[in-house]
Amino acid sequence: MSHFGIQVCLAPGSETDWPAAVASAMEPYRIDDETGLGEWDHWHSSGDFRVRPEHVDDPFLVPSSQWPADPLRCDGGPKRALELIETTFALLAVDGRWFDIEQTPDYEAVARAYLDALPDDTFVIELDCHS
Repeated sequence: MSHFGIQVCLAPGSETDWPAAVASAMEPYRIDDETGLGEWDHWHSSGDFRVRPEHVDDPFLVPSSQWPADPLRCDGGPKRALELIETTFALLAVDGRWFDIEQTPDYEAVARAYLDALPDDTFVIELDCHS
C-alpha cells in the first residue's frame, strides 16, 4: 500500500460543494474490490499550495490540513488564488482524463501546460490518495 499526491481540476462552480465534486470526479479511478484495478481506495485533501496574498480572503479556499493556522497555505481553491505546484504524482483533468508520472510521457511538462491553460476560475485541489 502506498500514498500519492494528485491535483484534481474541477469546473468552475464546483467549489460550493468541492467534496462531492471531487468524489464524483475520482470515482472512475477507485480500486475495484473484485478486480483490484484502479488507482485509489481512499483520499483526503492535503495540498501544499501557496495562496496569492491578494486572495487570502477568498471564501472558496480550502484551508491547509498541514498548516491550518497559515492563511497563505491551502489545500485548494480557485486557480486565480493559487501558486500552482508541479511536485504531485498525478493530475485529474476537468474532463476526467488521468495523467501520472508512470504512464504519461513528459508528465511534468504536460501537467504544467495543462494547469497554465486552465481558466482562472477553475477549482484545483490537491489530495493525498491511498492505494
